[in-house]
Amino acid sequence: MNSPPVIPPPAPLVSHGALSPPKRSSPFSRQAWVARGIILGVGVLLPYLAQLPAIRSNGWAALAPWTARGWAGALDIAQVNAFVWGPILLASMSFGRKRSLILAAVLSFIVPALFYSIMNPASPKAPIAMMINIVVSLVFTGGWWIVAKQLENAA
Repeated sequence: MNSPPVIPPPAPLVSHGALSPPKRSSPFSRQAWVARGIILGVGVLLPYLAQLPAIRSNGWAALAPWTARGWAGALDIAQVNAFVWGPILLASMSFGRKRSLILAAVLSFIVPALFYSIMNPASPKAPIAMMINIVVSLVFTGGWWIVAKQLENAA
């Protein structure tokens, strides 16, 4: 009777310091949720934060077109602006590294911030401009998401 061959146990994995890949944290870790909270806060306040340079030069009157309709106008702007920060928030669910998440979020907010800094919401063309902003923001968010995922997977 022949006995089956004995297979030795596998060798333990050894970390090689700089050669080992960086740790991936869970997309649902506490740090990731804090980062998403910051994305949410910046996203909701982005139209108003984009006015900070104008406030510095023109005073608080620079916010007048954005606050002319009171809370109803603010909610209208926030409702449309959700199409800008919502995809960024959803895309953040796929990142395991904070660096990739921060890169994608910051780069995705640049275009809407520039748009809000030059847009006048009292203009009759404002609704069309807001729709264009949403489409451009979606394109940039998708593009920066692809770039950040490639960087994350390469690391």
